[in-house]
Amino acid sequence: MLFTWVPPLGHHIIRQSVKSWICLLVAIAIVIALPFILQPLLSGIVTDEELDLWIPAHFGFIITCFTALFVLYEILVYLHYRKVWIGGEEGEAPIIKRLASRALLRHTPRTLFYPRAKTNVAAMPSLFSGHFISFYGESFKILNERETEVVIAHEVAHLKHMDRVSALVLVTTGIIFSVYFSALIVACVASIILQADPAQGEILLKASWVVLALQIVHSYIKCAHSRTREYLADAGSIALAGLDFKVDLISALKKLEEHHWGRGPNRLAFLWPEFLRTHPRISNRAKALGLDASKIVI
Repeated sequence: MLFTWVPPLGHHIIRQSVKSWICLLVAIAIVIALPFILQPLLSGIVTDEELDLWIPAHFGFIITCFTALFVLYEILVYLHYRKVWIGGEEGEAPIIKRLASRALLRHTPRTLFYPRAKTNVAAMPSLFSGHFISFYGESFKILNERETEVVIAHEVAHLKHMDRVSALVLVTTGIIFSVYFSALIVACVASIILQADPAQGEILLKASWVVLALQIVHSYIKCAHSRTREYLADAGSIALAGLDFKVDLISALKKLEEHHWGRGPNRLAFLWPEFLRTHPRISNRAKALGLDASKIVI
């Protein structure tokens, strides 16, 4: 669901929102259908009666995985953020209060600083510990006032769009694929060691390859979903900060990317094709906002 809207970017926002939901629903659908996909391959091993037991157990496993991951996430956030430096009055800065109020957030995010980490800015929501916006490395120093405001607006948009929830869902589905693949490989190896029916080992191996293929597809879907959420957060930042902040957003992204990866020519991140990236290229993000990134000098 979208909570920020920019009329000039309406078509872009709707398109990315639809793509986001398609990616999320397809990933969930593949995981839910996993027993039905594997059953024809395992027909010589799994009977119809066992399949009837497998399906509810599979659904229970999905719910248990997501619940356990959510609880673990909340615990880690609580334990971790008790140990880092909270930026004192910075967490109550007027800029954050204004943007959080404009986005109708229930809790004003607090700011955290990680001076020794790689340069970046990220939002971390928590149901029990509150929201956080973290500045890593030199991010707080290299951005000017307008760039800082629009970057914070970008992270507030992530919080308002509840992007962490969908991310946890996709992490859960990825874990389920890993568990299935590992279980099938272990069963295949066990059948070989125990010198069971060779055909059974071959069936298990084929099923594991199918799961691996689905897991690779899932990884592509996860990256595509993440890119759509970044596009929507960019649009959300403009909705919260103002249309005149578009150039500031792109210049801020260019500064953060440059300080994160450095100026070297052999940066692996810039060699990755778009479909393997969790964040769109800055040139594409600028184009979505009607700008040319090459003409924005930092």
